[in-house]
Amino acid sequence: MDILAVADIHSRIGYVRRLVEKIGKVYVVVIAGDITNFGNADFALHIVSLFQKICRNVLFVPGNCDDPKLTRISGKNNSINIHGKYFIVNNIVFLGIGGSNITPFHTPVEYS
Repeated sequence: MDILAVADIHSRIGYVRRLVEKIGKVYVVVIAGDITNFGNADFALHIVSLFQKICRNVLFVPGNCDDPKLTRISGKNNSINIHGKYFIVNNIVFLGIGGSNITPFHTPVEYS
């Protein structure tokens, strides 16, 4: 089972498009936060949707630089927000904890 894990995209959609073109099909994509660089939830979901070209199971958590609304959105199409949840694929458990600890930068999604 091929798993692609990415993090800290920070709105660099061109990199995502090139990666999707080169990587080929995988079984699971895990996006570990900072999908955008302070962008809105719709833009984050658009970026997540680009991975659906190579994978049926796209799992994600919002990062501290993402829109707080993303913590409450379940996903779109075959993408699944696992923030505060878990998802099992072929007996592998993926547990999602998004955001970050408190930072001196006062980013949108921080937890104490």
